[in-house]
Amino acid sequence: MALILLLVFFFYPGQADVMIGGTVGQDGDLRLVLEELQYLRAEVKHIKDDFRKLETDNTNLLQENAKMKQKFETENKHLLQQNTKMKKQIDSVQSVNEVLINDVYYIKKENKDLKTKINAIVSNQNQTKRLHNHNKHSNNMTHEQFETNHVMNKDFLTPTPAAHMLIAFTAILSKDVILGPLQTVEYDKVLTNIGHAYDSRHGHFTAPIHGVYIIAATSCSYDGNVLRTEIVHNGVQVVAMYAADWDMGGHTIFVELNKDDMIWVRHLNEGQQTIHSKLGTCIVHFPVRYLAVFKTRSTSENPDYMLIN
Repeated sequence: MALILLLVFFFYPGQADVMIGGTVGQDGDLRLVLEELQYLRAEVKHIKDDFRKLETDNTNLLQENAKMKQKFETENKHLLQQNTKMKKQIDSVQSVNEVLINDVYYIKKENKDLKTKINAIVSNQNQTKRLHNHNKHSNNMTHEQFETNHVMNKDFLTPTPAAHMLIAFTAILSKDVILGPLQTVEYDKVLTNIGHAYDSRHGHFTAPIHGVYIIAATSCSYDGNVLRTEIVHNGVQVVAMYAADWDMGGHTIFVELNKDDMIWVRHLNEGQQTIHSKLGTCIVHFPVRYLAVFKTRSTSENPDYMLIN
């Protein structure tokens, strides 16, 4: 009976009071039951209050968790941005490092080229001294010998101080070059440049004085290819050269040049062709009483030539 009243009181507290009043009356045991039920009601209320507090705490925790999650996502996004920025900086540093490495390589190469040029200048100075001694010795020849030489050379040179000036250069190609229409052949490796009249940067020879010059040039083609080049004087063709299938084209000519006249070798006005390195040479010598003779297949290491007075 007490259990039934307890359940009724728990679920229907109003009806339980009526039942207790109508059924139990003044019974002391029922009072105890009523007090116990009231205590249980208070406990239930306390539990509900605790539950509401737990719900509030849970809500606060969820809000705090959402804030922390948002903060974490923001910081993670910031870290990703910093990581991307640092990666770009690393890539930039690597690029700069590669540029510096290339600069060091080219500086070493330029230093090597400068040493080669210095050695060439020293060699040219020695050659100039020998030629000067030779000219000094030649100036001591008899009047009869001078008149004979004057007659032999009168069609080539006017006997002026310029006739005793030595101008000569020899240059070769150090690498294969793909030539376009009318492209200049820039013989970049200079072996001799007495008088400094040859510009290897543009492949042009500029006559420093008026006179008759001996000019020789060669060009070598690849297997299965045809290569046509020409020697030009102030942009006008003097002679053309033809080579095909690993063959070499060349010409040796005598040309009268005025001061500041220009001579160079260029590709004909046609499609692209490749000129082979090593075997391509360009030679200019003045005055013509020093005849430069070059073999067709002489190389940069062993150019075969001789001077004939």
